[in-house]
Amino acid sequence: MFLFVAFSQCQGLASELYSQLGFESLGQLCVFTIYICFAASNFVATNVKSKISHKTGLFMGAFGYALLSAAGAFASYCGQEDLKDGLCGSTFIYTTSIASSAILGLGAALLWLSQASYVTDCSTPENLGSMNGVFWSISMSAFLTGAILSTFVLGYTNHFVFYMMMLTLLVISLIIFTCLPKAPKSQFKTSDDNVKSLG
Repeated sequence: MFLFVAFSQCQGLASELYSQLGFESLGQLCVFTIYICFAASNFVATNVKSKISHKTGLFMGAFGYALLSAAGAFASYCGQEDLKDGLCGSTFIYTTSIASSAILGLGAALLWLSQASYVTDCSTPENLGSMNGVFWSISMSAFLTGAILSTFVLGYTNHFVFYMMMLTLLVISLIIFTCLPKAPKSQFKTSDDNVKSLG
C-alpha cells in the first residue's frame, strides 16, 4: 500500500509540481516516459521473472519508483533554494528525472508480474478470487489515502517535504518486500505441467 500511496500522488501531481518549480513540461515527459517504457518492458518481463524470485522481482520493480521520487525531491530542493547551475541545472534535472522515469517504467512490468505471481502462489484455487480482491481493494484505497496525505502535506509544507515523505513510504515498501516470506509451492497447474501430463 505504501508504494501505491506514494506513486499515485507523485504521478498525479508531477506536471503541476514540476511546473511550479520552473521545469515546464517535465512532468508530462516523465509520465510519458514511464508508460512507454512500461509498455515496452511487458515484452521481456516474463523472461526476466522466470529467472528471479518473487521478492527480487518486487524489489527490482519498486526500486524505480523510489528513484523517481528521489529525482523529484532533488528537483524540488533545487527549485526551493533557487539553484540553477551545476547539478541543479535544468539539463541535469531533466536528464535524471527522465532517466528515473524510464527505470520505473522498465521495472513496473516486473513489479506487477511478481505481485500477481506472489498472490497466486500464496492462494489456493478456493481463495484466489478473494486474495486478488483484497489486493485490489488495498491498491485502490491507496489512491484515496494518498490524496488526503498529499493535500495536508502540500497544504502545510513544500514540494521537497512532499517528495521526501513519498520517498520514505517507498523505502518502507522496499524493506517490506525484502521481508516477505517465501511463497509456498503453487497449487495451480502451469502450462508446463499440462504439457507433461499429455506426454
